[in-house]
Amino acid sequence: MPPGPSLLRAEAMAHLLNSWTILAPITAAAILVLTAALGEQPWLLVGCGAVLIAAVLAAVHHAEVIAHRVGEPFGTLVLALAVTVIEAALLLSLLVAGGAGMEALPRDTVYATVMIITTGVVGLCTLIGGLAHREQSFRVEGAGGGLAAMIVLAVITLVLPACVLTFIGSAQAAPAPTAAAPTTPARPTTVEPNVSWH
Repeated sequence: MPPGPSLLRAEAMAHLLNSWTILAPITAAAILVLTAALGEQPWLLVGCGAVLIAAVLAAVHHAEVIAHRVGEPFGTLVLALAVTVIEAALLLSLLVAGGAGMEALPRDTVYATVMIITTGVVGLCTLIGGLAHREQSFRVEGAGGGLAAMIVLAVITLVLPACVLTFIGSAQAAPAPTAAAPTTPARPTTVEPNVSWH
């Protein structure tokens, strides 16, 4: 006996839910085209945000499937590369669309990431692990590598630009030595090495 229409509908719905990782990017592209055609309507912007999150989750899901297929250590690299590309694309799209005053966005994004990881993620993992296991242990190798990467990221994006701008500003503020050169009498200077032979 052939299956009834309600069973066929249920199977079609189950197949549709299982293929969300394919439908999410297609829906995101369709809503993007609709937004370009109709303009920035508030309901469309909410829809864009929702399908953007769904498309990002679908991309991470695909990267995770590939990571499981290639195995360790390449799987971790695939996931890290996927997240980096997604984050860079979102950041660049915000910078392009933002206009004036958006030059501080990368710095603020990195600062927020460092704060979320060091306080939010670590605190949540500690809380949930403490509730589940009562006593926890961690691997110094993994924590050390993650902390080292975060320190490098924070120094390059938060500290280095301030040092470079300070150096450039002090170099521009210093008077040019050629303006005073013709009026200053030449004095011979000798440099004596401070070496003692015992």
